[in-house]
Amino acid sequence: MSGAASKDASRSPAPRVRDYYDRNTASFLRWGQGAKQRVIHRAVWGPGVHTRAQAFAWVHARIARELPTPREGALRLLDLGCGVGASLLALAAPGRTLEGITASPRQAESARVELRAQAGAEVHVGDFCKAARSASDVDLAWAIESFVHGRDPDAFFDHVATRLRPGARFVLVDDCLGRAPRSRAEALLLQRFRRGWRVSSLLRPEALVHLAARHGLRACSDERWTPWLELGRPRDRAIRLLVRGLGGLKLRHPRWGNLEGGDALQSCLRRGLLEYRCLVFEKEPA
Repeated sequence: MSGAASKDASRSPAPRVRDYYDRNTASFLRWGQGAKQRVIHRAVWGPGVHTRAQAFAWVHARIARELPTPREGALRLLDLGCGVGASLLALAAPGRTLEGITASPRQAESARVELRAQAGAEVHVGDFCKAARSASDVDLAWAIESFVHGRDPDAFFDHVATRLRPGARFVLVDDCLGRAPRSRAEALLLQRFRRGWRVSSLLRPEALVHLAARHGLRACSDERWTPWLELGRPRDRAIRLLVRGLGGLKLRHPRWGNLEGGDALQSCLRRGLLEYRCLVFEKEPA
């Protein structure tokens, strides 16, 4: 790790998100579906996937498809919302330098441990809606299930556009708004998801495309990944019973908000209120 990796860019200006991950990451790594792989994003059972390990690796492989042709000098990769560094580690290779940004100091510490063998890797604690540097030096950037936590979507895309080289690509994997709620119960489901998972930026895919275009990012593809998610596993059904049984108690345990939000997310995805999407953008020449 470089010397810069040991210094936090700033204290995260989003304390709700920072505290959420500081308090829950250890639990995610111990009990989450990606515990064995030290991955905290969702498994995607895309084409050719037969095992859970492959389902996590499939997401990383999809991002890697957007890598540019190797050139003279190292390719710079940027993970906006890098968590514990699993995605950076998966895409690490000779001739690549790695940079991650997370709101959580505890996640940053874990990511630095994971990346300790990667020369020049940097992990910053900060707000990915604010550019830590102004140079357009990034050859590939991505954000996996982190965009929704940002408080300013316009500033987020401005940061991405600022950091990317002309012709470089950005991959966004996250939940998007699907159809509008048809009842008060459905509106409450969305509210529970937002509250439980500390969600601030939840947009329709077409709104994301429009917003990115304002910052010179051309949409290349939009893939609907919802059919490839695991919904309604035995564990998910057990959590639903727990949430319904104890929901009225307003528990304050740090894991409770995650369980409640995750249960609402499952219902929203099954009903089409939310969609899990992968959108790819390319920075146009100046």
